[in-house]
Amino acid sequence: MNLRHGSGIRASFALANAFAAGTAARAACGMRRASSGVGWANVPTLTTSDRPRSALEVMVKRQRGFTLIELMVVVLIIGILAAISIPNFVAMRNRANEGATKANMHTFQLAAEDYAVQNDGRYAPDAALVAVLMPGAGTIFENPFDHSVGVDASWENRTSILDAPNAIPGITSYADSSDTIYNIKGYGKDAALTLVLTSGQ
Repeated sequence: MNLRHGSGIRASFALANAFAAGTAARAACGMRRASSGVGWANVPTLTTSDRPRSALEVMVKRQRGFTLIELMVVVLIIGILAAISIPNFVAMRNRANEGATKANMHTFQLAAEDYAVQNDGRYAPDAALVAVLMPGAGTIFENPFDHSVGVDASWENRTSILDAPNAIPGITSYADSSDTIYNIKGYGKDAALTLVLTSGQ
C-alpha cells in the first residue's frame, strides 16, 4: 500500500515537472518571438506598394502633364513676345532696304560719271544710257524691296531735276538738265529719301 502510494506520488511529480518544462519552453519561445518583433500576428505581409520599384517606375510616377492654365500662360507670353518683336523686325528690314536703295543710287551715279568721261563731260540725257554702263548692262540692278529689275522697276528716268521720284519703294530716279547737270533721287518705304546725289559730287 505504501509502495503504490509512493509510486503515485513520484509519477505525479514527474508529470508536473514535464508540464512545467513544456510551459517554460513555450513561454521562452514566445519571449524570443516578442523580442525579435516577429510573431504570427506580427508577420509583415508584402503588398504591391511595398515591393521595390525601378528607377523608370519612379520617373513615370513623378511625371505629370501641363494644366490648361499653364498652357494659356505660355501662349500669352509667346503672343506678347511676338507683338514686340515682329514690328521691330519689319522696321529693321525697311531700314535695311532703304540703305540698299541709297547704295543703288551711288552705283547709278558712278555710271553717270562714267558716261560723262566717255562723252567729253556731257551727262546722259536719259537714264537708259546710264543703265547700260552698269554691271550686267543694268540687268542685275535690283530693287531692294521687291527684287524687280529694269526701267520703272529698279530705276526710272525723270523729265526734270525738280520732279520727285515716283512712289515706288526702292526705285532709283535719274534726271538730267541740258546735259550739264543731273541729280539722282530715291524712294524709301513710304516717302522719298532725303539723300539727293548731284553731278560733280
